Amino acid sequence: VLMPTVPSTLAVRAYSQVREHVEAKGGKHPPVLRPFINFADRRRAAHLEILASPGRFLPGPSRVVIPASAMIERMSTVRAPLPTYAPPSHVAVQAYEALWRDTKRQLQKLGKG
Repeated sequence: VLMPTVPSTLAVRAYSQVREHVEAKGGKHPPVLRPFINFADRRRAAHLEILASPGRFLPGPSRVVIPASAMIERMSTVRAPLPTYAPPSHVAVQAYEALWRDTKRQLQKLGKG
């Protein structure tokens, strides 16, 4: 399960709570949670701290960072996936494509892809 996580202390804590819940209630085969940094704003000091060392805050995060972008926010009003209305060269489209490639590699390592 990919879990988008804003690079903030509150979001990291929320991720930890979800992980604890999944591990406690997951039974014999709990789902694998994989956090990824989402809506990262490199102008914010708190975001920069987590971006500098994501593994210190999140276990096994994807190396891909999804940037903060008005184009991403539009997904809720357009009600369509980003690539259907954003140009392929847009940084957010490229970031999501990189996240998918990274996810496929991780699934192959787990023998599930």
